[in-house]
Amino acid sequence: MKRLNIWVDKLDYLLIRLAAITLFGMMLIIFLDASLRFFSNPLPGVMEMAEEYLMPMVVYLGISYTLQHKAHIKVDIFLKKLTKSPKRILNIITNLLGLIVFVYMGYLNLKEGVGHLVAGSTSRGLLDYPIGPAILIVSIGIFVFSLRTILETYFLIKGDDEEQVEADEFSVNPRINENGYEAKEEVK
Repeated sequence: MKRLNIWVDKLDYLLIRLAAITLFGMMLIIFLDASLRFFSNPLPGVMEMAEEYLMPMVVYLGISYTLQHKAHIKVDIFLKKLTKSPKRILNIITNLLGLIVFVYMGYLNLKEGVGHLVAGSTSRGLLDYPIGPAILIVSIGIFVFSLRTILETYFLIKGDDEEQVEADEFSVNPRINENGYEAKEEVK
């Protein structure tokens, strides 16, 4: 499992970089489109491209990385009142239930994406580009997220969940403490 964990970490790192580059490109294209409205005609199909390709890439390629760093939004009102053992059991159960949903969702997206590729479906907007690859990007993100959930569940069952909780050098914000507040530096 350690090898799979290392492999998924590297895959997450690659996908989050791709998502960041996509976000930057999307910002540039939308800025250019908005700027050109003042001087001439805007770029055709920018909104469709952003909605159908770029946003799914940003969201779904980064979803596993976000899980790795425990940065997803979660309601923990009840979890704070539990001790470590019931909290662990509850996390295992929710991970397994979520895994069923995510794998099924990834399968349906994969099936839909392949169907669109085979049929040669294109967008309905101004630009006539294939829609299948965008759906396949969503599937990739969901399957990598499912792998990350499997790893997290394995480490929870094994009892090595502390290893997964600690942020590494790719941390989202290492200054945020376990309560969700920014850690203050001590004044000497």
